[in-house]
Amino acid sequence: MFNIVLLSFGNLVKGIVSIASKRDNSFKNRLNSRNMTIVIKTKGNREAVQYMLEDGNIYLKRGIEQLVPDPDISVTFLNTRSAYLMVLKPTPRLLIDSFMNALGNGELKLEFKAESLMWLVETMQKLPRSLNFNFIKTCRKKFL
Repeated sequence: MFNIVLLSFGNLVKGIVSIASKRDNSFKNRLNSRNMTIVIKTKGNREAVQYMLEDGNIYLKRGIEQLVPDPDISVTFLNTRSAYLMVLKPTPRLLIDSFMNALGNGELKLEFKAESLMWLVETMQKLPRSLNFNFIKTCRKKFL
């Protein structure tokens, strides 16, 4: 079930990024400028999903045997329950609050290459303004 939630979340992100790329060439060019891998998993590597950005496209792989040894960003949940409680928040603000609380209380571990994380944050800030919160809510209903 953990993998299904994360794959659904990945498909939501993939849909948003795909639409953003079609609406804004500078955003599309930015995505094409870098390849990266993000791994989200449970402690002990029991379950995992890998998100790969390659040449402007997002690919998803599930399963521990598929993991790259040195991802750009790695998010490790203490267990599947804490992952569900965090990922299934109804608004981005609640998701961020939950993420920060989980980091503080040890339910979540974040490992990253600083340059990769900075690039990702900057890229998400460059999402076209036309992709407002109502648009994201609509995508959530469609893809989740």
